[in-house]
Amino acid sequence: MKNTMRVTAAAALSALVAAALSALIAAAAAVADEYHWNHPGDGNYGNAVNWNDGESGVPDYDDTAIFDTEATHKVYFSADHTTDRALVRSGTVSLRPIFPEFPATYTLLNPDTATPGLVVGHGGRGRDLVWLRLSDLTVHATNMTVGHLPDGTGHVLHYSTSDLSLIIDQNLIIGNEGIGEMELYDATMTSAVGTIGLAASGSGDVTLGGEEMQWTCDGPLTVGKSGEGALLVFGGATVSCHDAIIAQHEDSTGAVSTGAGQWLIDGTLDVGMTGLGTLDLQYGADVTNHTFATIGTYDSWPYGNGGVGEVTVDDDATWTVDGDLYIGFFGAGSLSILGDIHGVGSVIVTGDASIGLNYESTLMLAGGGTITIGGDLTNYDHEFDRLIIEIHEHDDYATPAIDAGGSIDAFDPEVMLDYSYEPQVGDEFAIAHADAGLATFSFHLPELPEDLQWEVIQDDHDVGLVIVPFVKGDFNGDGLVNVADLLILLGAWGACEGCPEDLNDDGVVDTADLLELLGLWST
Repeated sequence: MKNTMRVTAAAALSALVAAALSALIAAAAAVADEYHWNHPGDGNYGNAVNWNDGESGVPDYDDTAIFDTEATHKVYFSADHTTDRALVRSGTVSLRPIFPEFPATYTLLNPDTATPGLVVGHGGRGRDLVWLRLSDLTVHATNMTVGHLPDGTGHVLHYSTSDLSLIIDQNLIIGNEGIGEMELYDATMTSAVGTIGLAASGSGDVTLGGEEMQWTCDGPLTVGKSGEGALLVFGGATVSCHDAIIAQHEDSTGAVSTGAGQWLIDGTLDVGMTGLGTLDLQYGADVTNHTFATIGTYDSWPYGNGGVGEVTVDDDATWTVDGDLYIGFFGAGSLSILGDIHGVGSVIVTGDASIGLNYESTLMLAGGGTITIGGDLTNYDHEFDRLIIEIHEHDDYATPAIDAGGSIDAFDPEVMLDYSYEPQVGDEFAIAHADAGLATFSFHLPELPEDLQWEVIQDDHDVGLVIVPFVKGDFNGDGLVNVADLLILLGAWGACEGCPEDLNDDGVVDTADLLELLGLWST
């Protein structure tokens, strides 16, 4: 019995000692887990004197490095470092190697999206804008968030005068619940998923510039998921992603602008999924997406609010849809293809294109802007869908504004004239061509000077407009007064104030107008 008691007591004592040691180790780890930068100015990341009490060492694999002094610091790397997390909570922090010719790598390991490895603008205490500046460095994080909590504000900046490689294995979020901004010039950035403006309270703004700037997003790129998102790509920068969504959820807003930039999308592009999304292409921008594209994607399903999408292609910019294009899928959409002194915008669709599947939608071509369609152009709602052609110069549309390899449905195009355009006899405008057949176009034409009138020329494959001298009674603009015009007059019989068939301007098309028309008959 005594031996048994000794064994039991020894076991209990051993368990108590083990528990005490575990508690001490856990307490030590808890204390050592957070390392606060304590240098009042610039210093070496690898120098223990710059962290905590100066005697706790340097943050390591399981630790969190925290910058929260509300001051400005240059933090120098003389070697590679790895921690679980890094939080920039206040002030301005610049991470850079001591010698630019010997770049370093900073690795952040935490895999949890709720506690990202790298956080700029953590929030929680009402901080002002927080800056992280990066140069001549490789930053490798599993997850990264800029503007984490609702009152967090963060700004990440890299200048083109230095090198930067930013590698995010999982999620890169700019504007999680707070405000996030990122400006990168001539850097290399990769992420599995990219989100700009995640939560309803989140606002994200990303600017990418320079010919060496590349962002490769292996998964989807969302600009305005539930919050506000904006992406600017310019100066030769390139963005590549799998799928792209601009304004995904109800009440979200997303805006993408490209100026001499390139956006390559392996899959689909949705502009205004159930929020308000805009895509603006200028100054030679090039956007290509595969599979299909929608402008105004959903109405009430599956999220709730109707999507509105607006796309503008201008100034020598090109949008290529390697698949089908839906202008107004289940939401409302508009596509404007424009031209001016800086160049002409163009859209190329290898598949079919449609306008207004369920909502009224608009296709506008102006100043020479064109759309080329490999298949058919379908007009789902003849009453509300709009096709607008705006003429700026005499040489607009020497080739068709709409050129389809398939067929084109009937349209009632609205023709508009730019204020600077001066119509002349002989001006010709090719409006549409369809290899497989063209339905009848019924134009709404603007007024011309009294000595000019429009002539519509249409056959089974082509339709165009010509400006000809005015001939009274020539209602169809063919330069003659004949049976075709008589039929038009009879079709307008009755009250018809202001219509061209009312030849004597008495507000009624009647026998008096018929007799006047016969007196104008061409021989």
